Amino acid sequence: MRPVRVKCVAHVPTDLTRRTVRLFVRAGVQQLLIAEALGVNIKTLTKYYDRELKLGTAEANAAVAACLYRQATDPVKPNVVAAIFWLKCRGNWREVDVHKHELSAEVSLTKFLTGLAKHESTALRLVDDEEEEEATAAVH
Repeated sequence: MRPVRVKCVAHVPTDLTRRTVRLFVRAGVQQLLIAEALGVNIKTLTKYYDRELKLGTAEANAAVAACLYRQATDPVKPNVVAAIFWLKCRGNWREVDVHKHELSAEVSLTKFLTGLAKHESTALRLVDDEEEEEATAAVH
């Protein structure tokens, strides 16, 4: 007995399968899952639907960017978070959180204590001045 040969039927894309691929891509579905949904392998998917795979991603990004831009530039109620996000992504804005510690811990502590002593002596002078004024007012 000879082995039975199964003839593979070539995949034929239709308008419906092209729209389906595009929608899946726009929704962020992985190519492997899209291929499974269509009943094809990944090679067939990329062979017949390369344009949809590329355009779907671009369309999704454009739709989100347009929505974000509308929110960021709304003249009535602008969305500040959307504006900041847009500028970080598209305007090269960066958050800078740099702390330079040029002095040693001892020098920093000495400066802190000196500043504290100055504030304390100023506060004590103010209290002394108030007590003196009160004493002078009580005598008169």
